[in-house]
This record gives sequence, structure tokens and C-alpha cells, in this order.
Amino acid sequence: MGDAAKKLLEDGLNLPEDERLDLASALWASVTREPDAAWEGAWKAELERRVADPRPSIPWDEARDRLRATLTKR
Repeated sequence: MGDAAKKLLEDGLNLPEDERLDLASALWASVTREPDAAWEGAWKAELERRVADPRPSIPWDEARDRLRATLTKR
């Protein structure tokens, strides 16, 4: 990532969440090249693995809090 993109990212991260989502959506929609087949295959395999996993998922907030608690114990 070049300096201009790094600066744009830094500025973008300071936007309110709804504006960050709008910006991300607009950037994603602007990408016109064909997706990488290896990348798409890896994502498909990962999604299939997650769907097949019998363990229940937990909300991100809870997972983040668990990770933070683990890291602060170190």
C-alpha cells in the first residue's frame, strides 16, 4: 500500500461507522477486475468448513472480550 492509500485509510478510519461502510461499499463496487480463482476457492473452502463445524459461533463482541481478557492475563 502506497503512502497516499495509507493516508486515505488513516483518514477513513476516523470517519463514523456508517460513513466508513458507505466508503468501503463504494470502493468495493469500483473494483472491476475478475476475482482471483485461488482466493475465491480458498474462501469457498473456508465457508464450507465453518458451516460444517458443529460448534456454535459467538458474537464478535464476546470473542473480542475473551481475547482481550486472555491477553491482559499474560
